[in-house]
Amino acid sequence: MTEENEGISYDAAGNAVLDPNIRKHMRELEEQNKALQAQVRQSNLSAICDQLKIPSDGVGKLFRDTYTGEVNFEAVKAAADSYGLTALPPPGNEGDDVDLEAQRRINAATDPNQSKDASDLMAEMTAKLKLAKTLEEYEAIENSPEYQALRNVKISTLQ
Repeated sequence: MTEENEGISYDAAGNAVLDPNIRKHMRELEEQNKALQAQVRQSNLSAICDQLKIPSDGVGKLFRDTYTGEVNFEAVKAAADSYGLTALPPPGNEGDDVDLEAQRRINAATDPNQSKDASDLMAEMTAKLKLAKTLEEYEAIENSPEYQALRNVKISTLQ
């Protein structure tokens, strides 16, 4: 018997007889294949949703769990756009990162657990104001989020 014929049985007449469990085995393999295809589909959809910055909670989670369309970037983006999940932030928020960073610095300065305190930050802002050569530079510093946040710091934290 060769390796090719190892899984084949023969009847009394010498005819090849299929394994009686072959159909069951084929159904099991088909089920495994479907499960693996579903996992790949879900993984691809998750990756696309992550690229589109669709949240993984709230409405974004609902979208991720119920989306049944084609799993390609354009189709998912179109569906997400129709629900407003990939809408761009409103214009005029370009300074949000700067404001956020300034607020973090102020919070760090007023946090007693931080090494840099509010007085150091105030000294830094004062030095910047002294170096301003024009009224526009001075006003830009005075209107900066850091300076505005320092205006709200209690005097006791600056000592």
